[in-house]
Amino acid sequence: MATLTYFIRTTKKPTEKVSIRVRLRHNETYFYAKTSYAVAPQNWDKKKQRIKQGKEHSTRDTINTKLTSLETYIMDQWNLRIDKNLIDSEWLQDSINLFFKKTVKEEKEISLQRFINKYFDNIDLYVSDKTGKKLNPSTIRKLKASQEVLKDFIEKRFESILLTEVNYAFYESFVQYLTDEKKYAVNTVGKHIGSLKAVLSFAKRKGYNIDTERFKRLSEESDNIYLNEEELQKIYSLDLSENKRLEKVRDLFIVGAWTGLRFSDLTMVNKDSIQNDMIVVEQSKTSQKVFVPLHWMTKAIFEKYDYEIPVQITNQKFNEFIKEVCDKAKINDVFTKGITIAGKRKIEQFKKHQKVSSHTARRSFATNLYNSDFPTISIMAITGHKSERAFLSYIKVTPEEHAKKLQRHWGNINKTL
Repeated sequence: MATLTYFIRTTKKPTEKVSIRVRLRHNETYFYAKTSYAVAPQNWDKKKQRIKQGKEHSTRDTINTKLTSLETYIMDQWNLRIDKNLIDSEWLQDSINLFFKKTVKEEKEISLQRFINKYFDNIDLYVSDKTGKKLNPSTIRKLKASQEVLKDFIEKRFESILLTEVNYAFYESFVQYLTDEKKYAVNTVGKHIGSLKAVLSFAKRKGYNIDTERFKRLSEESDNIYLNEEELQKIYSLDLSENKRLEKVRDLFIVGAWTGLRFSDLTMVNKDSIQNDMIVVEQSKTSQKVFVPLHWMTKAIFEKYDYEIPVQITNQKFNEFIKEVCDKAKINDVFTKGITIAGKRKIEQFKKHQKVSSHTARRSFATNLYNSDFPTISIMAITGHKSERAFLSYIKVTPEEHAKKLQRHWGNINKTL
């Protein structure tokens, strides 16, 4: 529920007129704006929030009536606004200007840099276009890191540029900068373009006329790895009793590989999350509640830690240590990884353990289930993928594994016949 109050700022001279201001409060957030009216402090009734009776102010009744109507108008506009997170002091001032039949002057002179700063000043209040919920901290961190790259680009190429001057030529120049000067991979370029589009999408919702229709978030299919069930068994069976640091990381990875939970969601799992031999957790990224049966490896690890799995580690450190674990488990199959960096296709070879990360566990979960002919729609219900296209792009199944699935399919048909 929002509340509106009128107030003035006092001056040393009680006869000097000052603006009548508006303060709009929502929860613990305040927005401020000015009306077109001014009054001397000696003529202002702070308690009633109106101009006092007196011949010093001949238009008192007219102004007070207008202030009452303005309050009603602003509250009506507030109630009509579905997404309250887009309301700020600028919105409040625009609403006042509209009430007084003023033309809301578009702030055409604002620079892209200044708009970015304004965007991030209030980013904790914004909601995702997709989920309708506030952005999670990891998303905010990624956006902020990406915007630093954008600011560097603007300073080097333009010194400054107006928000309304952002066009397709700007987009092409930014892509070229990321590709040729920063020498980023295609998917990294796409990530920064996505962050730019997030800011510009917000600007468009604020009324700025910006054409981003041709701004494409570049991407290419990445050759990420997964670990099959045999490799997971090797990691699980590894004796790490003499190294508790690696043992805890290994156990956490195995839980991820048999639940499909993201690293951030694993940190929320505790005794209360286990119901009828299932893990029940609301995913932090999508807010979707998922149910995952306890695999025997997962159950053994939970029992080992009295259902309080060790998660006191950063994702960065985890990724460092799990490579060490997989090296000890001799996860050394060589695989070829192709990637486009600085516009050139590059082919490299790695040993599997060199590319294992926390996310490998989740990908392994999905891919192993898919290879076992478990229904795709059921896997998606657990992983949270919204479309089969996105899911099939996510899992890592080789052409040979697809062929084996076809062999099994034909074999089942022959048995039936």
